[in-house]
Amino acid sequence: MYPYKSLDSATNELRLLRLLSLASSNRTAASAASDDTQDYHDTEIVCELFHAFADDKPKYHALSYTWGSAEGTELISLDGIQVPVTENLADALKNIRDDHNNIVLWVDAICINQQDDAEKSKQVSRMRYIYGSSFSTIVFLGASDDKHDESLAEYDLMNISLSAKGIPDLIARLLRLDLMKEGRSDGGEDENVFKNLKDASAQLIQDAMVDLPKTISFVEATRRLLVAPYWQRIWVWQEFVVSPEVVLYYSKHRISYGDFFNSVIYNVFLLGQLSATLHTYRQATDKVDVVHNHRDRLLAYHHMFNSRNCEARHLLVARHSYQAGTKYELIYWLSVTQSDGRSYASDDRDLIFALLGIASDRDSLDIVPDYHPSTTCSSLYTSVAKKIIQSGDVDYLSFKESARYRMVEDAQSSTSASSLTNDYFTPSWVPDWRRNRHPCCNRPPGTTEFETFTGRFTEHSTTPNVSNKTEHFNFLNLKGYIIDQIEHVAPSAWHPGSKVYGSHPELSSYLSSISTLCQLSNMKLYYNHEHDPYPTPSDRLTAYFRLPVADMQDSEYEITQCGLTHDFDGMRMEYQDVIGELHGQGATKTNYYYDMLAVQVDRRPMMLRNGLVGLVPEDAKRGDVLVVFEGAQFPYVLRKKVLRNGDPRLDDVDKDDELWELVGDAYVHGVMYGELFDEDGETDLIRREFVLI
Repeated sequence: MYPYKSLDSATNELRLLRLLSLASSNRTAASAASDDTQDYHDTEIVCELFHAFADDKPKYHALSYTWGSAEGTELISLDGIQVPVTENLADALKNIRDDHNNIVLWVDAICINQQDDAEKSKQVSRMRYIYGSSFSTIVFLGASDDKHDESLAEYDLMNISLSAKGIPDLIARLLRLDLMKEGRSDGGEDENVFKNLKDASAQLIQDAMVDLPKTISFVEATRRLLVAPYWQRIWVWQEFVVSPEVVLYYSKHRISYGDFFNSVIYNVFLLGQLSATLHTYRQATDKVDVVHNHRDRLLAYHHMFNSRNCEARHLLVARHSYQAGTKYELIYWLSVTQSDGRSYASDDRDLIFALLGIASDRDSLDIVPDYHPSTTCSSLYTSVAKKIIQSGDVDYLSFKESARYRMVEDAQSSTSASSLTNDYFTPSWVPDWRRNRHPCCNRPPGTTEFETFTGRFTEHSTTPNVSNKTEHFNFLNLKGYIIDQIEHVAPSAWHPGSKVYGSHPELSSYLSSISTLCQLSNMKLYYNHEHDPYPTPSDRLTAYFRLPVADMQDSEYEITQCGLTHDFDGMRMEYQDVIGELHGQGATKTNYYYDMLAVQVDRRPMMLRNGLVGLVPEDAKRGDVLVVFEGAQFPYVLRKKVLRNGDPRLDDVDKDDELWELVGDAYVHGVMYGELFDEDGETDLIRREFVLI
């Protein structure tokens, strides 16, 4: 074990790593350093560790890489001592090592004493400063093979061509903050810039069509960079985003951030143009099979580059925004890193700690990294949830994970390598970031037009009223209103998979269950002569086709709360006619509707006693209640909970208190835009307090 010397935290002392050059690393290699046949992997990695003071502004490069498995290690020489490091780190040091010049680095695995929890907590809290103050951040994406080295040569040549035609400047002007919405513009200057981009790239598009295998090689090189495991690390979100300068390495292949950025953005543009061109070309040629195969492959690339699961794309957007001065709160960073369980960490507490450096509300939330064993994931996640909700973001509740993932992962928790203490119990209202989740209707809080609560806050408060009526750490008190109780739920939940199409095996069942519930709602109104529960009666007519997609909106296709009715006016209730008329409107609108169906994951159609219909979590059941909390954008499903005699939590509640478990967020058709409240914020619903456990 390396004998670390303590850091002086009062003076912001840090350790830096001097990576000796290839020539200096091995005296016997010095004479052969200019020999091109020398294998740099055979030469021992030799490093020196030294202390520096942040106030002296030392010049260093911060290394950002994938730690990899701790089981596979390789020895390096650190101040003459043989020290084991992960194989990934050894690969990174070998590939970035210079032949003749030493390099000063900051490497977390070595520059932080990983055995000292107190030091680790302190240094992790300074990560934003460490990466933000570096001369540059070296991103090591991994090792390539010989075949990919050839495609990287095409990658370099294409970047030279892009620069020669001024395309990077056009891309930067066109895309601004909205980096990936290919071809969509706000008019005016953007339309002119997009036209200039098409004109400037016209010859490149023609060349790409002439030699499609060469084009695919360029696209494949970019794809390989995008799918590297590096982008899945949670720490990347801080290291990559805050660094003023970034350079990427794929093996020893050095790629500037500008070239990488431009190639990714241009690939999105290129693939869109080529797909359309090949579609036209296929209709005018007898080489149908050849064109079809190329087009299918390019379309697959296009889908991957635009996929919401393309982590590198999200990181490019985040870095661009952050460097431009845009700041986001912790709830935002959690939503973009953990929706669909995209990012991972070797220590599950880092799913929170890794984001604090880029969260604008880190100081007000008063959350600091703490790696002491007593800080379990359960206690950390509960503390973070309570602080964020108390700060006003009650829709943090919408990140609660799906019951399907809770059951699977609870069964595996005893063998989970990343679980520190098998502390998989969290209160029902606390999102457990170790588990997979899907945001409500694929709309994280703050990114939706939903605003279920538009009433007045109680007690002159402008934030959700979180009381301290119960002091138990695992309890949460919220004020809100019961909409009604669930009367019917569909027999099965909707599990669409990655893609929805007309012959999807579950589509008919999903749509039929919604149709049945809508008919039941109509019959309830007709036969019982009850008051129409829809504040806006016309919403009853649109429920058939707006409910399956949870009223998902898209400005380009005008599928909005009002636009959807306009676009598909005249559709009959049966879904074969809905889909049929969608096809009549064109493939684009049909595909968009299918895409929106695909993001309604783990949802079960339901009807309330009053006749309102909606989508609820798959584990919701008859008798659960729908609630709108003060300040909430979404409604929530709650279930009454009775504590058994002897439960220690009984000491923290009044005997008359009703206790509730959070089942999850919901979509209730006809009430998502504040319809339950009048212009003065008044409602007929009765306000009450809920104790969540």
